[in-house]
Amino acid sequence: MLTKKITFYEPFGLNLQLFETVLELAQLHLDKGHDVEFVTCNAILPVCEINPQKSITVCSRCISRRNHGISLLSKKVKIKSISSFSFLNKHKNNLPKTDFETVEELKNYKINDFNIGAGVYSSVLDQAKYHKIDINEYRDLTNEFLITSFFIYRNFINYLSRNNTSRVYLFNGRHSTGKPIIAACKKFNKEFYTYEFHFYYNKFILCKNTQPHDYIYMAKEANKLWTKGVVDKEKREAVAKSFFYRKSKKYQSLDFSKKQEDGLLPLNWDKKKHNIVFFTSSEFESYAAFDYKEKSVYENHFAGILRILIDLNHTKHNIHIYIRLHPNLSTVPKSLEEVHQYSNLKFNFLSVISPEDPVDSYSIMKNADKVMTYISSTSMESSFIGKPTILLSKNLVGFMNCCYLPQTHREVMNLILDDKLPPLDNTGALKYGYFWEKWGHAYKYYRNKSLQNGIFKGVKVDVSEFVENFLLRNYHRPKLKIVRFVFEKLFKKFCIFYTN
Repeated sequence: MLTKKITFYEPFGLNLQLFETVLELAQLHLDKGHDVEFVTCNAILPVCEINPQKSITVCSRCISRRNHGISLLSKKVKIKSISSFSFLNKHKNNLPKTDFETVEELKNYKINDFNIGAGVYSSVLDQAKYHKIDINEYRDLTNEFLITSFFIYRNFINYLSRNNTSRVYLFNGRHSTGKPIIAACKKFNKEFYTYEFHFYYNKFILCKNTQPHDYIYMAKEANKLWTKGVVDKEKREAVAKSFFYRKSKKYQSLDFSKKQEDGLLPLNWDKKKHNIVFFTSSEFESYAAFDYKEKSVYENHFAGILRILIDLNHTKHNIHIYIRLHPNLSTVPKSLEEVHQYSNLKFNFLSVISPEDPVDSYSIMKNADKVMTYISSTSMESSFIGKPTILLSKNLVGFMNCCYLPQTHREVMNLILDDKLPPLDNTGALKYGYFWEKWGHAYKYYRNKSLQNGIFKGVKVDVSEFVENFLLRNYHRPKLKIVRFVFEKLFKKFCIFYTN
């Protein structure tokens, strides 16, 4: 059997289940007799996505938990720090630019073929929890992510140039700490896989030589599964329907808030009207991995619905539009601006349903004459139950061929104003459901009770008692507050100096 060398770039030991996914993959490769190696940060990075403030406490817990998890593997594996590959000359003119005036300038910034700005923007976006970031407000954090990302890129290139690695694994791929790994792998034509959460907690996703945000790749995978022909049509459709029916014998929404009351419709719901429900997604979702941003008729979600409403306001019709704001918008403070811009819309044929409103999203879908959305899986649910569904952008769900995909604003308006618009065949929705039921990998060694709670090989991977109850307890003694503050400031400065 050919022995392969498998590399895991794993700086996130504190990420519950994601780190256990790495352990799962590492053990599966060890079972095959492969050599496994971990490349980690060992607290030298000036900043990372789970530790934007560069807290020594977070670094200590991360390293301790990571070491505990790796110790559970069946064979001793090598652990190398990303900093140990800083052996090539560092020229100041090779350092990344850090004086951006606009967000667009940052997003488009590249070093050779490495789109460093895209990853940094994505990481800053995660901290802001809002898609309209102020470049000045986040300038220091942006610069720290730039330094970090370039350090990882340069050093991982050094690593690959000296190691005969067959495959590299990393998380997600859109962030400042993952993007450089992908760029380095592409430079050396190395096979890489990104891993992510699955729709279900007992499975995980692997994407070969791309990211989970690559909806064209995902659409191809969905088509492959659907056309395999291993399962007869009746069984395949039964599996697909279970995606929409799961946990109950009735139709059940997949993402809607548990606070909603079953069967509750808006008080002003009028069956005599041509009722159209628009399900929003957070704008944040479309910007976080903007290099895979969906193709849309409109500049952004709000601009699209506003233009539609303005045109309807100058047209004779019997339409009432209900905008169901995504429940998740209520959990992100800075998304309140997004909520307010919808709430401030004033048209006599419009009702805006707030994220926390108990109105049942599935009931308004079921009773609607049409459904509109951008990237939400609600498009698949509405198609599944036979509703004419209009998609205002093309992403994974847009490849299922069960929704109307207008190419222009005029086409959008024609579809909206057609009160006899028929639903399209729902085979695509079944394909989508089948895809999520069958795609992905079931865990062999990891068992999870929830997203934040699980065990690997029967053991809960955790921070050691020595680190948690001795080192950190003493480190956080009240009398050491000033000393701790100064020490952490100095340590962060050292990390920036070392990696710069």
